[in-house]
Amino acid sequence: MQSLGWMSTATFLGEIIGGIVWAHLSDKHGREKVFLATSGMMFLFSLLLPFCQTFTQFCLARLALGFAIGGGLSVDFVYFIESVPPRNRSFRSAFIVLIGIAGGNEL
Repeated sequence: MQSLGWMSTATFLGEIIGGIVWAHLSDKHGREKVFLATSGMMFLFSLLLPFCQTFTQFCLARLALGFAIGGGLSVDFVYFIESVPPRNRSFRSAFIVLIGIAGGNEL
């Protein structure tokens, strides 16, 4: 059971680092490029996970996946909201948050 803690820790640590790094990169290079990069990384590292031979490799892959997820969390929402007309932003952002809350709970 203790190994589950290491998997979660690796993922969350990657998310923290990725959120900071990708947010700065999106300001410098544009949100669309960062969106595509983090989406591609999430896809690749998710595919890599089943092929890990050791627990250490698995945790490192989860760290890398968390790094990409952190970028997605910090950039994707802003990228979406910036593409919505200003008069609809408050409703659509509230709707996204509501979906996230509903998806995290068993209704």
